[in-house]
Amino acid sequence: MAERVIDALANMADGEYEVAVGKWRALRDEMRENEVEDEMVGVNLAVCSLYTGRMHEGRELLEELVDAGQTSHTLLFNLTTMYELCSDRAKTLKMRLAERVADAEPRPGGGWEKTNADFKL
Repeated sequence: MAERVIDALANMADGEYEVAVGKWRALRDEMRENEVEDEMVGVNLAVCSLYTGRMHEGRELLEELVDAGQTSHTLLFNLTTMYELCSDRAKTLKMRLAERVADAEPRPGGGWEKTNADFKL
């Protein structure tokens, strides 16, 4: 698994985003078959989707991760950036995101406390 992650990251570093999308999707699908959701895989798939012109798909992927209780700084940064790129209502979308995260139940080891900077507000 580690080799496949590094391989997909190398494709991203080389600007081969379309190739990386396929690899991230395969990793995500395999993990889901084993009932595992890996935030890092989802975020990288979303970023590659953005770079391949599938911004809407990337945004949906990131929002699904938030809905599943994931709220890392990296995830929130990428999602708020998507909001800025795809909407003139970015501030409203970011405020709603902050409210969604604040309403979520704390998770052990989940880094529940967030600041305005996490939402680029």
